[in-house]
Amino acid sequence: MSRRYLFLPTALWAVPASAQALDHALVPRALLSLLFVVGLILLLGWLVRGRALPLRVGLAGQLRVRAQLPLGPRDRLLVVRVGSEEVLVGVSPAGLRTLHVLAHPLPEDADHEPGQVTFAQRLKAALRPGGETP
Repeated sequence: MSRRYLFLPTALWAVPASAQALDHALVPRALLSLLFVVGLILLLGWLVRGRALPLRVGLAGQLRVRAQLPLGPRDRLLVVRVGSEEVLVGVSPAGLRTLHVLAHPLPEDADHEPGQVTFAQRLKAALRPGGETP
């Protein structure tokens, strides 16, 4: 080990008093600046995600997924209601493709048979006091 590195820590302690006072004054200012920048990043992220600035306008209230059928891990078929029209759409990693425009909309109870109890009905019944299923 070289002799010149042996006394390096003690050489760092021998900083003039004026330099130490200057460093102690900068620490709170640097922390406040850091907190300001982090807060600004969080605020901008919150605004961009649409929680405070509604950037989604237009058809957002008129679009609704009526039914979906998974075809694989990343592919599926969707029936999407756009206004009063329903469209069969294929979804894949390559994108979306309109497959068919339905002439007649699907009935409201198309996903289950008339006497069959749906999961939503069972969940509502389970959450009610008493917890009886229909």
